[in-house]
Amino acid sequence: MKLQSYSDHDASAYTSMERLIKLRHIANHARLSKRWPLISLQGSCTSRLRGRGLDFHEVRHYQAGDEIRHIDWRVTARKQKPHTKVFSADKEKPIFVACDQRHSLFFGSQFFLKSVVSSELAAIFSWSGYLNNEAVGGLVFSDEAMSVIRPKRTKNTLLSLLRTLNDHNNSLSAKKTIVKTIRLETILNTLKQTVRHGSTIFLISDFMDFNDQTETQLMQLKRNYDVISYLVFDPLEMQAPKSGSYLIRCDDEELLLDTSNKTICKNYEHQFQSRINHITKTHQRCSIPLIKVSTFDGAEQFILTMNHAKSAQ
Repeated sequence: MKLQSYSDHDASAYTSMERLIKLRHIANHARLSKRWPLISLQGSCTSRLRGRGLDFHEVRHYQAGDEIRHIDWRVTARKQKPHTKVFSADKEKPIFVACDQRHSLFFGSQFFLKSVVSSELAAIFSWSGYLNNEAVGGLVFSDEAMSVIRPKRTKNTLLSLLRTLNDHNNSLSAKKTIVKTIRLETILNTLKQTVRHGSTIFLISDFMDFNDQTETQLMQLKRNYDVISYLVFDPLEMQAPKSGSYLIRCDDEELLLDTSNKTICKNYEHQFQSRINHITKTHQRCSIPLIKVSTFDGAEQFILTMNHAKSAQ
């Protein structure tokens, strides 16, 4: 197995504004809406996103194409002409994308890096919200900084979010020494303080630093938001490479991984599965959907596959 390596100058290791803008056609082709992830995956918060969700606005003369169920029979009887009730959107429910661009995502053994998949997923969900006339905003975070884009329905806001994704992604470097990183629980706490109640939050991360504090913050988020988590992983994290010796780097420390040792391979794979099981069970306790995305597929193929599965239902 040949491990794919990336340098700071490898274009395939990073996103580009051109690519993030072109992802509009994926959101459009897949006919996504903010309901899509919840309806297709049967999340527990779907009640906020289903149903008419409208407030009464006015009564006017019936027009061809109006729904029969909206006819106001009292006014119709009084004026002897059909009248229908008109409704308007009850409350704006913004789309808010929280995208992880920390150093642990600057990794990939297949066709894509986790950081690129995360950025592209965030871009697709943002385009989806914009194309469905939703207010779209986001929080993009690296090891050392976070950027918040307030939700609006404007294209300028969307492009600002895409530029922020691109900037954070392109600032990643294998040569950079990480002294201290912003932890996931800090990000979740920031979301509570920043995002409007009732919003739909797309949380995209590898959840590498998932812990008990993260679970507490997730449970609190669930009370006021529709949350959908996307866990991005690489197949090499799930299964050790074929027999051989591999030099791996963890922060500033270099280690030798001997995959000819079956015990080491078994422990390697068990550690990953245990972490995933813990994250999955925590999301189940919080009644938050958790969707796993592999770098083998990439963001575009993942969306198209999910849309095909939804269409087949």
